[in-house]
Amino acid sequence: MTPQQVNPTGIRGITPQMIAKARAEGKRYKLVCSAEKIGDKVTASVSPQLVDSTSPLYGMMNSSTGITFRTDVILDYSVTLSEKPGMKGGPVETAYGLFADLCGQVNAREIKLWSL
Repeated sequence: MTPQQVNPTGIRGITPQMIAKARAEGKRYKLVCSAEKIGDKVTASVSPQLVDSTSPLYGMMNSSTGITFRTDVILDYSVTLSEKPGMKGGPVETAYGLFADLCGQVNAREIKLWSL
């Protein structure tokens, strides 16, 4: 799958009234990119979604980024990168955070990911 195969929906359709209603319900709109593989078929989407306070996306503000993995073994494993003053948030920083966290988990559990 390539990015050109995903038909994104942006945030332009979200009105001030929709934001006020979401806020009154304790929810927030977040622009969510998702992908799912079932068998040999991969589907992906980019669209605004309402999330509540139980979502790892709820507290992310400004240019913060994150990723959540949902697998048959690990349910909702999330890594987030919060924006700090002078810091650029983007795919490289998110990937680095994910990699660093994965390495930390491997070291903590002495798990071998591969063998030589």
